Amino acid sequence: LFLAGHLHNYERSFPVFNGTVTARTYQNPTAPVHVVVGNAGDDEGLTDSWMTQPDWRAANTATLGYAMLRFYNATDMRFEMVLSETGEVADHFHISKTHS
Repeated sequence: LFLAGHLHNYERSFPVFNGTVTARTYQNPTAPVHVVVGNAGDDEGLTDSWMTQPDWRAANTATLGYAMLRFYNATDMRFEMVLSETGEVADHFHISKTHS
């Protein structure tokens, strides 16, 4: 899981390696999942200009919010993007890895 926050918006990828989607699930991913979590607010406002839908994009929004990560154990975690105004979970995914 790679988290970044430079742009003032939210965007999530499928697992991606070298620009190529390796899976459309988060069960035993073999590549990083990239998430931009820059939507907590700023003076300039949210960035709501998007490139044409790339193959790797799983979700995006330009709504104020924040991230919550829940680690259940060493192999399971849940990511939630929570809307600041309502507390509603606007997006979520679960990464799980089996022991090898």
